[in-house]
Amino acid sequence: MPGTCDIDGKPILIFKAAKYWPGKYKFFDVLLLVVYLLEKACDIMVSVHQICLIEQLQDAKRSNSDPRMVKFLVEVHQVSSLIDKI
Repeated sequence: MPGTCDIDGKPILIFKAAKYWPGKYKFFDVLLLVVYLLEKACDIMVSVHQICLIEQLQDAKRSNSDPRMVKFLVEVHQVSSLIDKI
């Protein structure tokens, strides 16, 4: 949601799991999209250094799940936590 921020001013990114089909989209292309959205979120950050990432699981089924995506999102969180400590 470009330009949308929470009450603390953090940009909000919503990942709708029900819209993701591992067999339909290449995983690398989805990663490129996520990185692009993260860069856009960073562009609109003014006085905050965090992003609000929401994974919406409504209507998601087992066929929508991709363990690589979960691993990627966890790694993004871990890296951002390390950056905050530096």
